[in-house]
Amino acid sequence: PGRSGLDILEDLKRLRPKVPVLIMSAFPEEEFALRALKSGAAGYIDKRTLASEVVTAIKRVLTGERYVSMALA
Repeated sequence: PGRSGLDILEDLKRLRPKVPVLIMSAFPEEEFALRALKSGAAGYIDKRTLASEVVTAIKRVLTGERYVSMALA
């Protein structure tokens, strides 16, 4: 409570720098995705993303790649 997901992400990356983190958020990509990626996230998806794209994003970050939607790219 009282902490943002980005605060927690920064702590997690300090403790476990190699763990890939995919952020799923209700906040719009255009406002928060770049901040999440700069904070160490391997990817960012909107909660309205189709299930098939969520699976693609998970697979991509698990193989060490970054994931951003086509709209953000």
